[in-house]
Amino acid sequence: MRVEFTAGPDDEDRRLESVLRRFLPHQPLGSLHKALRRGDIRLNNAKATPDTRVIPGDKIGIWDALLPRSESLFRPPSDRSPTEALPQEWIIFQNEDWLVINKPSGLLVHAGENPRRGEVPLDERVRAWLADSQRHSLGFRPGPLHRLDRETSGLVVFSRTLVGARQFSSAMIHRKITKTYLAVLSGFLDSPREVHDRLIRDGQKMMSRTSDEGVEAVSRFVPLAWIQGLTLAEVELGTGRTHQIRVHAQSLGHSLAGDRKYGGGAPPDELDRPWLLHAWKLSCDLFPAVTAPLEPRSALWVKKKFKFVL
Repeated sequence: MRVEFTAGPDDEDRRLESVLRRFLPHQPLGSLHKALRRGDIRLNNAKATPDTRVIPGDKIGIWDALLPRSESLFRPPSDRSPTEALPQEWIIFQNEDWLVINKPSGLLVHAGENPRRGEVPLDERVRAWLADSQRHSLGFRPGPLHRLDRETSGLVVFSRTLVGARQFSSAMIHRKITKTYLAVLSGFLDSPREVHDRLIRDGQKMMSRTSDEGVEAVSRFVPLAWIQGLTLAEVELGTGRTHQIRVHAQSLGHSLAGDRKYGGGAPPDELDRPWLLHAWKLSCDLFPAVTAPLEPRSALWVKKKFKFVL
């Protein structure tokens, strides 16, 4: 028996092979070609070639044996309902093209980053939440447009359409997006500082360089409050590189407190996470500026320690 799916606006003028590879990522390319030759996959109830161009409204019939067996096409491998997978309080902003999430500390953004047993990463949670409403494309999957480390909390922007993905990516390339983080640094940072260098990967870490090696990275640190041995700082990114804030904080001699990988030592007393780094604010010309509140326990810790209310 064939199951019929309808191509959406984001599938327009894409090759049928490209749409199928995105829609059925578990199937080898050879299997998809064989299914097209045999007619197990049909376009508008007729045989089609891999190079056939798809238009919105086309009906793609797929033999049910080619579909995933153990899980839905759209929902993550968990028992959670869409609402449980993505709590309403995590959603900061949404429109037709983008969904902005306030990610909690401790949660992976991507499924491919070695999730813990039973963990459902944020990208799968978002796709589950969008499953009933997201019908713009068979060959385009909603996904995160930038990354946060597992322990970093805060704003993550997801694309809901191909147009949204392209526009946001273009804005990042042309540095038309401003991101501001909150960070708790070790030591006393007494004045604003800017770090402008280049970063290269060294195994599992990133390293700072002043030579022509690596990629350019710019961060601006502004202290907000102090207690003995710690500084609460605002960090504005001029670029968005892997581990950028963590590396730059270390290069200033003020590593994130608790970030052992980059020289931060033991976590601060009573903090409910290894270190505090939070993607706090984001502004661009694509949608209204957004701000993500800290998780309640972390916000209470900041208020008690620094006498600073966010």
